[in-house]
Amino acid sequence: MAKLFADVEAMGAKPGLWYRPFKAWDEIPDDERLIADRDYFDPSLPRLRERVKADTARFAAWGAKLIKIDYLCFDLTGTWPTDLSEGSGDREIGNGEATAAKASEGTQGTGCKLIADGRVWRDRSRTSVEVMKDLYTAMREGAGDDVVIIGCNAINHLAAGLFEVLRTGNDTSGRRWEQTRKYGVNALGMRAIQNGTFFQADPDCVGLASAGAIDWRNNAAWTAAASRWAIRPYCLFLLLFSFPVLFLWYNTDMRKTARRGQTLVEYVLAFCALLAAVGALGFLLRATKSSVVRTEKLVGSDYP
Repeated sequence: MAKLFADVEAMGAKPGLWYRPFKAWDEIPDDERLIADRDYFDPSLPRLRERVKADTARFAAWGAKLIKIDYLCFDLTGTWPTDLSEGSGDREIGNGEATAAKASEGTQGTGCKLIADGRVWRDRSRTSVEVMKDLYTAMREGAGDDVVIIGCNAINHLAAGLFEVLRTGNDTSGRRWEQTRKYGVNALGMRAIQNGTFFQADPDCVGLASAGAIDWRNNAAWTAAASRWAIRPYCLFLLLFSFPVLFLWYNTDMRKTARRGQTLVEYVLAFCALLAAVGALGFLLRATKSSVVRTEKLVGSDYP
């Protein structure tokens, strides 16, 4: 692997790999597996923390500059974000395929559940949030500061400050535009305010297909939005723009108000609205000229 990564780097690319840390393989003993589902590690055990830390450290030692860590929620909970609906059974996931939920006795029809199959972790002294955050921290500690981590299917706010990049939506598609619009475009918009603040938001890739491909006009627009749009300033622009709008709503008839004499509060609001409008214009102009990635480690990279 070290030679492979060196060869990739010699070609001017950034070497990286995909990693699924919570899926157990045949040689794993039963006492390290989930009680309700032997396919996965029990995340509450210290041995798993040691394992993922050692894995990411080994990847870094091989020369990996990027690690995409996937299935961070599903392999712990047995659910996708789209599963959080009434009951259980067959559910449709992002790639359009149906999967049968592994529901244990007594869980069907019981309402919205983060953990669908009633699984119990062996260490019940910590909450699920504490366990997940501890595992994310172990991944960061093992990888060190020179490796970019892309978290996928992670809990967003728990990954803040630990992962440089985070997938913020479900899978996009090269053949189904409605899927890309629903899970890619919407993820870009609804998670935009987190971009550059918690992490660099990743709304997933631009899918290409040899047959039955999405109309290129749609894919070209999606490419531009995903790769060049400076997301965060637009959110600030919308936020600042709300100040003058709220002020005008508060003072629906400015002339009558002026005749009556404005209170000190109204003068302050008017001044703030003016500053907000000027600031909003500045942010808009800056956003249209800037398309940089807002993560220092990525911006400072030597790679194209």
